Amino acid sequence: MLHKLHHLVGDSWEPLTYPAVYRRETTTDGNDRIVATVPRSDPAIFMALAEQIAAPCCFLYVLVTPRGEGEPGRYESEPLDAGQVRDFLFRFGSFLQQDSRCSLWLHSFADGATVVWDHHDLIFGYGPLDRYVAALNFLGFQVGEPAIPFPHSHNYHASLDSQATDILEAFDWLRKPLQPDDD
Repeated sequence: MLHKLHHLVGDSWEPLTYPAVYRRETTTDGNDRIVATVPRSDPAIFMALAEQIAAPCCFLYVLVTPRGEGEPGRYESEPLDAGQVRDFLFRFGSFLQQDSRCSLWLHSFADGATVVWDHHDLIFGYGPLDRYVAALNFLGFQVGEPAIPFPHSHNYHASLDSQATDILEAFDWLRKPLQPDDD
């Protein structure tokens, strides 16, 4: 299997896998959120949190490091129902698990909630925090300190380029420029 991230262990670069931990925190603007790791880059963790928010939703596919499939940018989908969200995650889960060129956001129009899976394999959940916590606890997560190890490396695999192209063809995306915090 290809790996999204590696980190330096002694003198060797090893695949990065996080422990299953999360924490609640308050952002500088006063909003509360959940921050969780994504052990083994498992897309089922993102899906478990996505199931806690109400449809209709839209994806924001944040392409930070393209390899020819499109321009860098924030690609916003049309409103989607829960089945379309599941179908997308099932279809592209292995790509999202193995390649670090993007982050994926899911925003609910119905309840204003957002789940973000960033390219460092962290998930940020805004909205129904108690439901996120229940889902994470069900998956065996514990309260802890999600932390990105340094140094680490991001992997962008040529063998996944066709799947990256397929993602950009999956919806009639509305492309906007990257924001300063997207990288």
